[in-house]
Amino acid sequence: FSLSDRVANALVSYCAYLWKTVWPSGLAVHYPHRAGTIGLLEASAAAALLLLLTGLALARARKQPYLIVGWLWFLGMLVPVIGLVQVGAQGMADRYTYLPLVGVFVAVVWSVSALVQHSPMRSRAAVFCGCALVSVAAFAAARQTAHWRDTIALFAHDMRVVGPNPIAHAQLGYALNAAGRLDDAIPHFEMVVEMQPGSGLAHHDLGAAFAQAGRLTEAEAEFSKAAALAPDNALSHFNLGDLRLRLGDQAGAIEAVEEAVRLDPDNLDALVLLAGLNSQQGNMDEAEDAYERAIAISDDGTALLINLGNLYARNGRLMEAEASYRKALADEPDNPVCLFNLASALHLLGRDEEARESVKRALELQPDFAAARNLMLDLGQ
Repeated sequence: FSLSDRVANALVSYCAYLWKTVWPSGLAVHYPHRAGTIGLLEASAAAALLLLLTGLALARARKQPYLIVGWLWFLGMLVPVIGLVQVGAQGMADRYTYLPLVGVFVAVVWSVSALVQHSPMRSRAAVFCGCALVSVAAFAAARQTAHWRDTIALFAHDMRVVGPNPIAHAQLGYALNAAGRLDDAIPHFEMVVEMQPGSGLAHHDLGAAFAQAGRLTEAEAEFSKAAALAPDNALSHFNLGDLRLRLGDQAGAIEAVEEAVRLDPDNLDALVLLAGLNSQQGNMDEAEDAYERAIAISDDGTALLINLGNLYARNGRLMEAEASYRKALADEPDNPVCLFNLASALHLLGRDEEARESVKRALELQPDFAAARNLMLDLGQ
């Protein structure tokens, strides 16, 4: 946001915070930034009000020092969060006022104390008014908490208060999807894209929803847009590759997943997918490299070691296949698939006695293992 937008938003937000303290209505979890919509007259009026209140507090500083203390407390403590240095997409947030409003309440409480001093009638009136205000505030707070019962209710209320906005639509989309209401969620993701066509995240979220709904062609198109708009986002490239694979475009899938791995070399899912894709395409060296990198960063590399062993075996590199299977068995000695694969490699290497021991153990663990029984027959058992 430009400096003029930030200054105008800060001036108006100061006044809005004061008004919501006096009359806490229209509260929302997210107030969209009003950049470009705050006119000069509105910003000037807000600045004039702040100057007037500051002047009044200064004028009464000697006789009522609590006014200037409380007012400067309020002004000063809001400075880091008033939006002069913008953080996030919000124009203001009620949570930012919790500490700054202590200053306003100091000014109010001390003023009331001075007003009722030495007057029993005023004191009783102040007690009555205080009780009434607390009762009304408690009732309003109870109603307000109803909007926070779940994410769907919260952001639906947000849009009723501040109008449709990308944050609310996105959050509603996430919440509805999590609740199993994907068909209701998709229109919200579509609205985010309509409001923010240049957002890679918006296109990515819509693509993910389309993919979940089985609308693969539309999902691939959205992931492509997401990857183009946010070229440094590894997740968009990975999901694009996964979609292309599901659509049968293996070459395109490899291209996208390679980019995901380039951007995030420690992305285990991307490395495993890249290894599998290259293996299917016959790119053995690339597949081997991807498997080895995945094994190096995986906490549980048994399945990856088995896949790497299978890759070596298909490529005729039986000694390396054996070594990979034995590494997998060191971590998971009772894996029947790995025992069978090791037996197959040993048989091809002419080491049938060792192969019999391995396949025999596989059948002990999984008696209905048909391929293992056939290998046992080939070995003459």
